[in-house]
Amino acid sequence: HWMPQGMSGSWDAAPDGLVGGRQVVAVSWYHKPEETDTPGLNKGVRVAFADVTDLDEGAVPYRHVLLVEPFMDGNQPSYRAIKIHAGGIAWTGRYLYAADTVRGLRVFDTERMFAVDGVDDTIGLDRGTGKYNAYGYKYVIPEVGEYFMPKGSCGFRFSYVALDKTGLTPALVTGEFRDEAN
Repeated sequence: HWMPQGMSGSWDAAPDGLVGGRQVVAVSWYHKPEETDTPGLNKGVRVAFADVTDLDEGAVPYRHVLLVEPFMDGNQPSYRAIKIHAGGIAWTGRYLYAADTVRGLRVFDTERMFAVDGVDDTIGLDRGTGKYNAYGYKYVIPEVGEYFMPKGSCGFRFSYVALDKTGLTPALVTGEFRDEAN
């Protein structure tokens, strides 16, 4: 019920291809609630970070991290799941860009990643316990910005995003997928 989508990594994030001295692959996954026991519960988007530095060692350590949108719940900070397709991601410096199909790009700050203290299969602040949950995930990365197309501007679909380092200045490149049968 999780579909892999975009891929980026430390080769995009840092000039030397290393983050924290390690080679890391990042893969976005979107949740397909219709394939679960709770079809009305969309758990959003997660990113798997896999350390591929020592492939000769056998096992590849990885961690799933949930992408979240912060908001104020009354007078308490909280967050909710990002419910997008995340067809592509680009990791450049501290920022992770995720394609939001009908709106544009969402920006997440990997340096603001934090551990949550709850383990419940819920999202955000549990006012009863005072703990923050992330559908059982241990870490979340908050959204810190967005680049959205004005509504009705051109009908472009942001199916993917990638980092192009072939020019004098690195640039984000987006593209769209259209199924002509529909």
